[in-house]
Amino acid sequence: MTVPAPSRLADSGPDRWSSSSGSSNTSRRASSPDDQITVAGSDAPQLATQAGDEFAPGAVISRYMVLSRLGSGAMGVVYAAYDPELDRKVALKLLHPRSGSSLDSKVRLMREAKALARLSHPNVVAVHDVGTFADRVFLAMEFIDGKTLGAWLKEKAQPRPWREVLAILGKAGEGLAAAHAAGLIHRDFKPDNVLIARDGRVRVLDFGLARSAADASPEDTEVDPAAAAVLASVSSERRERSQTEAALLTRTGALVGTPAYMSPEQHLGRFADPRSDQFSFCVALYQALYGVRPFGGERMTSLAFQVLQGKVGAAPPGTTVPAWLRRIVLRGLNVDPELRYPGMPELLADLDRHSGGGKRRRGLLLASAALVGLGLWLGLRATANTPTPCQGAPLHLRGTWDPERSAALGEVFRTSKLPYAAATWASVRPSLDLYALRWTHAFTDACEDTHVRGEQSGQLLDLRMACLERRRIELHELTEVLQAGDTAAIEKASEGVSGLGDLAACADVTALTALVEPPTGTLKEDVERVTAGIARASALELAARWTEAAELTAAAIADPATAAYPPLLAAALRVHARVQRRLGATAEAAESLRSATQAAARGRDDRAAAEAWIDLVFLAGAYLNQAELTHAYTLAATATVLRSGADPLLRAHLDANTFVAQIRLGDPDLAAGDRALAYFEANPDADPNEHHRVLNSLGIVRMHRGEKQGARDLFERALKLGRQHFGADHPTNAIVLSNLAVLALAEKHPEEARRHADESAKIRRVLPENHLDHADTEEVYAAIAEARDETSVAAHHYRRALAIYEAGPHPPPTKIGALHNNMAILAVAEDRPRDAIHEYRSALAAFRQVSPDNEYTLTVEENLAQSLLTVGDLADARSLQDHVILLLQARNGPQHPDTAAARAVQAQILLALGEPGEARVLLEDALPVLEQAGPDYRPRRGLARYTLARCLAALHHDPPQQQRLLELAGADLDGDPDPASQRALAELRARDPSILPPAPR
Repeated sequence: MTVPAPSRLADSGPDRWSSSSGSSNTSRRASSPDDQITVAGSDAPQLATQAGDEFAPGAVISRYMVLSRLGSGAMGVVYAAYDPELDRKVALKLLHPRSGSSLDSKVRLMREAKALARLSHPNVVAVHDVGTFADRVFLAMEFIDGKTLGAWLKEKAQPRPWREVLAILGKAGEGLAAAHAAGLIHRDFKPDNVLIARDGRVRVLDFGLARSAADASPEDTEVDPAAAAVLASVSSERRERSQTEAALLTRTGALVGTPAYMSPEQHLGRFADPRSDQFSFCVALYQALYGVRPFGGERMTSLAFQVLQGKVGAAPPGTTVPAWLRRIVLRGLNVDPELRYPGMPELLADLDRHSGGGKRRRGLLLASAALVGLGLWLGLRATANTPTPCQGAPLHLRGTWDPERSAALGEVFRTSKLPYAAATWASVRPSLDLYALRWTHAFTDACEDTHVRGEQSGQLLDLRMACLERRRIELHELTEVLQAGDTAAIEKASEGVSGLGDLAACADVTALTALVEPPTGTLKEDVERVTAGIARASALELAARWTEAAELTAAAIADPATAAYPPLLAAALRVHARVQRRLGATAEAAESLRSATQAAARGRDDRAAAEAWIDLVFLAGAYLNQAELTHAYTLAATATVLRSGADPLLRAHLDANTFVAQIRLGDPDLAAGDRALAYFEANPDADPNEHHRVLNSLGIVRMHRGEKQGARDLFERALKLGRQHFGADHPTNAIVLSNLAVLALAEKHPEEARRHADESAKIRRVLPENHLDHADTEEVYAAIAEARDETSVAAHHYRRALAIYEAGPHPPPTKIGALHNNMAILAVAEDRPRDAIHEYRSALAAFRQVSPDNEYTLTVEENLAQSLLTVGDLADARSLQDHVILLLQARNGPQHPDTAAARAVQAQILLALGEPGEARVLLEDALPVLEQAGPDYRPRRGLARYTLARCLAALHHDPPQQQRLLELAGADLDGDPDPASQRALAELRARDPSILPPAPR
């Protein structure tokens, strides 16, 4: 049996998770003649008005002087006007005469307008004044210079990412929720009734169709025969449920709003309530996400039919909108209002819970990739001309990330001799720009929530600012270490940026308020000092300055300030564990992570606890090789991820770590790997390092399962991603090229394997002489030499790989064990059994350092037992094989083919010891199992048959059966290159040449 050297996995710090939560989506807004501009900003189209509605510039309406006409909507005309009393520009909406033709209508409209004026919310257009002029009702509203959501969706050639869509529509949803809380229903929510100001703030506009829930009246209704025909075509169950409303299909009353966005109850003429606005909101959200509306139909009747039937179209091909988001939108589009969310707050909370937003995020629109190129420092100019209580957020990043730091860091990468440095900088710089820009918006948003909008307490502001300060410190320490220009740091720069803390967490009110109270006074300063030390240690890890990093984390753990604040202790222990793992102290790293989970629990930091458990999953499987422990940690990690809010990013990290751990344990669950890959494929802006690792790991598993084409596809996708993101010459690509070489060998293409191996080796020439990646190159070259039957060349490469591993400060026992085992196999092939035994014993010692009973240990024990059998050291061989059988029975059961094959080997040893009867019992028990096993067990079945024939001969029993067994054994063993099989064949030919033709000379 052969222990292949484990395929190379990208060990680029897989437990250093990215906190980035950006993503991408395909969504283009489809235009429609049903859309109408209702409130205008600078981008509003100039729509024609009805005769008699015009007021020329200079005309006075009440005290307001008309400046220009902005647009027209269903309920009135909007003008830009000047308010001389308050010296400000306003948007003046003058309702059409028909909107208030009766005294009752005017009274109702005035009452509704005054209710709007009392509603003060940052996401609802402010109403300054309400009155009448020439028997018409008017509203004076804040003048907003901006564009509608409809225009914003149209202005890009490519669809908007779904997170950007949620950032905008989430704010609009908060405006709707505020209106509902005030007793108002919009009844005409659509993209063109949402305005995005130039400062990024979102307002819901045109409550011209709004009605107070208490004032709804059937007097506004009138029958619409066309809609009645639609109702007649719906299902009987729904028709029975709607009989009382069948006559309330209206033209002028309840049937108000833009038809494409109207709820089923509005189409049916029923009274609209907040759930009707929810339905319209979800129509707009669906359209923004997918670029098409959920319901087809160009005519009113066909549209109403689709809406009443609930016939939502399929998602367009190629969409990246996550499944959880589609489920939320579809619930809001349910025909039955009772099956929608109870209200807008519940819908928004569900969106936040799944998207990882916690408290709804503000300003992420301005942090889109399109603005990254502008640079953070342009924000200084923007804020300098508009003084506010919260201006100057970029100033807080001076010396951390500003033009000077960016230029200096760029020079470090530019002057580096590493061939991939320039490409790495081209990827890292915009990522740093984006992170810093998001930081400034998060800072400004936190400040304005308290000092401008009055939405949060000073205590909550302190919590958010403390969180942002920790993020700033992390960014500062990372750029400090990168500026030192260490080769390892430049190589891992992208990973370092991905590992920066999650800014969205600093707006998660639920999580922040759940934490234990942070220290105040002098102790607060101590906490900031320790935080800086932890952040520096994390950055030094990237530069492979592990001893220095370990000293910093150890000092942080021992600091009294850390003991006083459990969340800080959890952070210190987690970084300390990573460094311990780098230094080879894996058992100590596991203990640190277990302590981190406890500290996080004491600090009520659910996310930190989840991250520590996820790290433990990887450590237990990939380094400690403990399957049961890995499973237990996976259960604990799953529970804490759910407790922390079921963040999809955390779930993806858990799946990725579980999958890699299972690969190392030899029992990977493809479902976990596929789930992780699905997340990264649906979120192109998520951590490319993790995306790359999952692709490569899935390729390895597919390759080991014989799914060669699937493996090739995954490796090639990983290589493409690596070249795009890291540059063609980055060492990450060499890992994938090595795996492509191994795959080519499995496909019997040694020349292709050599090309991939040479390209990998060329990339790795820039690495230090004893870099562990060179050992991987040597292993691949050894495998190629073996495929060419160049055993001496293969042994040379294996010895070079072994020397590289042993020269390191912490030789990896699994790698060393695999190399010794493979050199032993070469010795067996060259008929050097004593050398093979020496190598097998060295392999066994290495694997037992990891675990006495892992899969590799069992394999080497059986290999060693067979070699001991060859040289006649039967007592040791029997003892080893007894242990193998015992463990295989415990692991797989007595009827597993592996257990049966191990019994057959033990029978060979017993026969050599002169115990053919006992050997026969073992074989007659094992053979039926092996005969039912697949083709992979054919050579072992042949050896079992051959050995049983010898036992019967030694017992002088059943010669015809002996002959049948020998004939079957010859067919099984023919063509198998294993030395034991070849020896058995040689003996068969010597006994009876008629069984098989003689071996070719």
